[in-house]
Amino acid sequence: MENTEVTNQSAVKVGKKLSGWLKGFIVLFALFFAAGFATLGSFRNTGKSFAYTSGDGNLASFNLDKASGQSKLMYIYINVGNIYTATGSDITITVKRSTQQSFKPSIKVDSVTLGNIYSLKEKSREGGNFNWVQLAYKEDGVSAACISVSATGNFDLNEIVCIADDGKPIPISVNSEYSQGFTSAQKKQMTRAIDAQNSFKNSSASYYNFTQEEAYFMTSIHTVLGGKNIRSDSVYTMDTDFNSLATVLMLPSVAIFGDSPFALRLTPFLATCATLLFVYLLGSLLFKDEKYGFIFAFIFAVGGLATTVGRMGAPYALVACFLVASLYFMYRFFSKGISSQHIVKGGLNVLFSGLFAALALAMNILAIFPVAGILTLFGFGMRRQKLAYQNALLKYLPAEKAAPHTAETAESFAPDAESREAPSEGKPAAAIPAKAEKEQHGAVSVALIGKKAKKLQADYRYKKKVSWACAALSFLLATFVFMLLASVVTYNAYVKAFDKNPLAPSLSYASLLWKGISAPFKITNITEYTEYNAANVLAWLLPLKAATVYDGILETGSSRYLAWNVSMNFAVSVACLVAFAFSTVSVVSEMFTENRGARINKRIRRIYLVLLGGLALSMLSSAFVKNTSAVQSLLFGVFYIGFIPLAVKIAQPDEIRLKKNGKPKISAADVILIVCLAVFVLFFAASVPSMYGFELPTKVAKYMFGWMSSADNGYFRP
Repeated sequence: MENTEVTNQSAVKVGKKLSGWLKGFIVLFALFFAAGFATLGSFRNTGKSFAYTSGDGNLASFNLDKASGQSKLMYIYINVGNIYTATGSDITITVKRSTQQSFKPSIKVDSVTLGNIYSLKEKSREGGNFNWVQLAYKEDGVSAACISVSATGNFDLNEIVCIADDGKPIPISVNSEYSQGFTSAQKKQMTRAIDAQNSFKNSSASYYNFTQEEAYFMTSIHTVLGGKNIRSDSVYTMDTDFNSLATVLMLPSVAIFGDSPFALRLTPFLATCATLLFVYLLGSLLFKDEKYGFIFAFIFAVGGLATTVGRMGAPYALVACFLVASLYFMYRFFSKGISSQHIVKGGLNVLFSGLFAALALAMNILAIFPVAGILTLFGFGMRRQKLAYQNALLKYLPAEKAAPHTAETAESFAPDAESREAPSEGKPAAAIPAKAEKEQHGAVSVALIGKKAKKLQADYRYKKKVSWACAALSFLLATFVFMLLASVVTYNAYVKAFDKNPLAPSLSYASLLWKGISAPFKITNITEYTEYNAANVLAWLLPLKAATVYDGILETGSSRYLAWNVSMNFAVSVACLVAFAFSTVSVVSEMFTENRGARINKRIRRIYLVLLGGLALSMLSSAFVKNTSAVQSLLFGVFYIGFIPLAVKIAQPDEIRLKKNGKPKISAADVILIVCLAVFVLFFAASVPSMYGFELPTKVAKYMFGWMSSADNGYFRP
């Protein structure tokens, strides 16, 4: 009983220590996680797959053992995994039937032509990989006791399901007698095509289906999981928008939970949740106020990109998460420096920043542009550390040596615990009283004698070594190690994908590694939507063109609308543009006033430059990608959103806020902010069907969100 009381008291104490803004963020995070997890995707998976090998007369045959109340075959659905042709190429799958199990299937039921991810032919089905495809439909049903499957190319048959006239699956078993062209071992593996009959769900919702973009990564994962197994006359596909580490990080959840939408989307979703946390931490650090961290995180959560790109089974969210985390830790180093009491511990900020940057680089080499900005911040951090050291030495210098030091030295932060009392910004560092100056001069020589001066000098040199060592270990060595380890895991997959003759490979390990690293500069994956989604990165500044990644309505002119669209929240996007323009004008104009040296104005300029640098470099990294769309804009969105809390800070700095009864008075800026946040939530709610792929009547979708994109991509507008 006493232990329970102690625990409760401790919990109360912890609760009291948490600020209101932090408590608010915890609630926000919990709601974001719960909503995302609940809508992430289905747990249904098709189990193991049967590796169908094409050949003259190759048949995979199955008996239909009808249950009570089942007399006719109404539907046949197949779930196809990897198709071993070049992307965009087709295979035709044919199903035949017989009326008795003792007869070889010879009556054609239906055939379907599937494109590998996408197709250049109008009559081919696109987006069939890892999704359920209806192969046959007979209004009155047909009599069938045995069916066979054949194809014009190699593919993985994940599952085949036959639906009877009562709407329920017909029990299926392997017919070894009429399965031909396969070894006895292969015939035993045919059971894999019927091992997860309960996985079937007749739904066009994205909750149960993969996007074509996701199919690319699922294909890559299966190419890796296939190891050294190579089938002749097969073309293997590996995603080339990202490097090998992206596939490696996406692989574990699929290996554990199977080929389900939930499994593929789980890792990116968790990365997005981590991004939300780092956005809060970064905002709190940049503005030195948890209030702005909460505002930053709140807008990111309802900004649209976190709930679209952030929950899609693709590595975009992981790269964005690693880069935001890297920036956060580097800014900690820049703003706080390294304490003399904990030098090695202080260097961890640089180390963590570099490790996250290394992960981003190993996932996508185009992350080099944002990483270059983070390294620039490291350089400024080293400079500030040097200036802080010089400022601390002033009290040990004679007056004639102290004079040359300018206000710039004094403005630098003092990372040492013993030197936190730095002069105010804008004041000369050498403003030491004359009397104290004479006393100092008498006690200290020009040669910097004294134990404190020597210790200060030794500490600075040690800090410098630790900082550079942490940077070298993380940014350089860790990047190489991550790339090397990932390439070891994906080596066989890269051989199958890049070598002209995988059965007798001729490319060296170094050549394969370079092909994998350099691919994002040259190649971009193409889907059915690529051309329609394409937009210049400058179009991200306003939602000029939404990107559609999934369309569940195949018939034109349908009265129902179902699509998964990627676009920043329209209201947020407009507010970002206004805030960006307002912040730019304010910062530039302030440079020409007498207040440019004020502490608050320097902090605002620093925040502005960090956000502007992140904005420009994230756009630059995507400018090299062909057919750029809003799908690539998640990292851009983080920095773009950051201008909204910055505009609030500029409009009403807390340092000069009027107070009433000891508490901050509600200002006009506060009222505008509250109204804006309410509008953001309203637009977010209106866009939920579009962001999550919920089916709606076309007219309802048209008025809810159909107008929220300036340019029609052919899918977004109902």
